[in-house]
Amino acid sequence: MSHQERKDFLVLTQPGNAYWAAKGYTLFHIRNCPTLDKLSHLRGFAKYNDAVHAGYTPCKQCKPTPKYDIKASIPIFSEERENESIEQLDELCESWHFTHQFDAPMYLIETPVGKWKLNTASRPVDVFHINLVKTPDNTSQFHKQHRLFISLADTFEYIRRHDHLLMREQRQSGIELPTL
Repeated sequence: MSHQERKDFLVLTQPGNAYWAAKGYTLFHIRNCPTLDKLSHLRGFAKYNDAVHAGYTPCKQCKPTPKYDIKASIPIFSEERENESIEQLDELCESWHFTHQFDAPMYLIETPVGKWKLNTASRPVDVFHINLVKTPDNTSQFHKQHRLFISLADTFEYIRRHDHLLMREQRQSGIELPTL
């Protein structure tokens, strides 16, 4: 990797960024936008309004919206943690009483408010999610998370914090969830 490629990779993997823009361009993007693959000299933003206030406009292809705003940053490492294993992910799930199953390469996690699929063979880890609070009738159609995860432990911590916030939202709104 060139120096600029390494620098751009670090910008893309920062947990505080939800949107990215390139020097010399007017558009900003979410992480899974194919346009990002062709750009360099990247700059990240945590919030939609931060990108707009910096003079960028939303990409018409990936259609960024404020729903991608980073609310809580999760620490992330630039490489896999040593000796990380599926067994450790099992232990984390069990300690939080999350239903889990490993069907290689996919690791499935169910929480009271969501379903998660992690592709353990990919780096960064591809993470897919069903939000049962906002879409209680959807029990099978996953959407890809826009964040990058290199460590399985960091991925689990994101899931735990994400669903903790959803559980609080669910309790406050009184939404009934489907039985899994």
